[in-house]
Amino acid sequence: MISKDSSYRENLNQYDVIKINMQEFLSLSGTIEEMLEMLRDYLFLDSNFMI
Repeated sequence: MISKDSSYRENLNQYDVIKINMQEFLSLSGTIEEMLEMLRDYLFLDSNFMI
C-alpha cells in the first residue's frame, strides 16, 4: 500500500494529479480518434481552469 511507504507523507500533496476515467471517454465516443479528441479537449479545459 502506497500510504505505508516511508516517503508518503513527504510527497503528499506535492504534485498536481489528473484523474481520467478512460471507460467514460471510450463509452462516449465512437472511434479512438474521437476519444483522443475528447480527451485532449477535456485536458485543455481542465488546464485552463488551473491557471
